[in-house]
Formats: sequence, C-alpha cells, structure tokens
Amino acid sequence: MATVLILTTLLVLIPSGVVSCGCYGPCTTSGVCTYTLGKPAANCICDCCPVCNSCAQLFQGCAQGAYYKNYQLTLDPPITSPFKIGKSIEPRTVISQSTDKWTASMNGFEFCILPELPKGLRFGLNDSVYQLSGTPEVVASDTTYKVIFKGGLELLTTFSFTISVING
Repeated sequence: MATVLILTTLLVLIPSGVVSCGCYGPCTTSGVCTYTLGKPAANCICDCCPVCNSCAQLFQGCAQGAYYKNYQLTLDPPITSPFKIGKSIEPRTVISQSTDKWTASMNGFEFCILPELPKGLRFGLNDSVYQLSGTPEVVASDTTYKVIFKGGLELLTTFSFTISVING
C-alpha cells in the first residue's frame, strides 16, 4: 500500500505584493520564502502579519505605512521640562488626544520602544494604562523615543515623546 503525502500551501495576496501570511514564518516583499529543513531562507526579512514582526523588525521598517491606526496618542501630563537625576517623575499616562483618555481597546497590546530609556525610567502597563514613570539615574540629552503598540490580528499604532535628564 502506498502512502500519499499531500502538501497544502495557503497563499494570500496582500496589496503591497507580499505573498504568504501569518505567524507561520517570515515572508518578503518579493515573494514566498523557501524553507530548508524547516528554517526560512536567509532572504526572509518581514512577516506579512504585522503584529508577528519582532520589535527589531518593526523598527527596521517591516509593515511600514500599512495597518497603522492613528489613535493620536500622547503623554498626559505633557513633558514640559527636563527630568532631574534622583527625583521621581510624575507618571505620564498614554492617552488619545481625541478623547483625552486611554484607549481601552489597546489593553494587553505589546509595545516596543526605541531607543532604550535612561536608567531608572520605565515604560509599561500600570493599573490598566500605559505609563512613563520612575526615577532617572543618569544624565541624558534631548532624545526622542518612538513607541509602537501591536495587538489584535493586524493593528499597529505609534507615537513619540522627547525627554532629557539633567543633574538635580
């Protein structure tokens, strides 16, 4: 009796020309990746499922310009002056400028931030809202930080803020 092996491939065409989708493996903007012994080919860069891309992939431009929703995010209260070493900052909560409150539908989203915050500061989920908080421990010149939130099947949103830390 012969054994028949049937291989099924699901191909989905995305408007950008990407072929093959899902968190099942990377793909490129030029076509389907080839696999060797279960590993993606070396030319695979981005996963066409936006939220399946790592933070490094997103910051390198994967899913750039597609699938982003503009929640008009900002920090509240706004950052109006440099933070001081050794002085705890007033927590800044991420809110939508259009509603003046946190967009609850984003609870549980993963986030990516670049560059790394100065030692002593942290960004993350705190009591169901995302906040910038902490006590800075090092001097830092004016630096703009970009945050990308990713969640759902294909939702990405981003915002930036600038901080500096001075001797107190």
